[in-house]
Amino acid sequence: MDQFMLCPLQEGYVFTPGNNVREQKTEGGMPRQVIKFVGAIHTVSAAVYLKDPQARQYFWAFWRINQTKIWRWNLALDNGVKEDCLCQFSAESVPQENLIEGVKRKVTINIYVVPIKRDPAFDRTIIDLWQSGLINNLSDIEKIPNVWLPDAVGV
Repeated sequence: MDQFMLCPLQEGYVFTPGNNVREQKTEGGMPRQVIKFVGAIHTVSAAVYLKDPQARQYFWAFWRINQTKIWRWNLALDNGVKEDCLCQFSAESVPQENLIEGVKRKVTINIYVVPIKRDPAFDRTIIDLWQSGLINNLSDIEKIPNVWLPDAVGV
């Protein structure tokens, strides 16, 4: 399985989580909802910067070889940090290349991403920390190596 080696730009990066819920409208009330799917795919719209002709050649070679295949890319999804993801190019929209500053180019792509399974117990812990206000106490943990240790050592 190929690994895509170009980093996505932050500008224009759009992550849309997959929707596992089916909904039925009701008259005058809240809609009825039910979990219909498990693992509905996410979508990502991202751009990559092609700084020179070699990067451009790499992008188009990668796209031609992997148009219908699953490949890996390091992306930020619903966990907020970059993770190794399984991706597939969308056949509904082909890459769009724009010229920037002469030789440099930006290519925008739309891809499908396999969701990464998250631990519901960890999600519950995060929600409970925020709702109880204890999330503010966690900032002291960061102070140990970044503030208190340098102060103690005299750095």
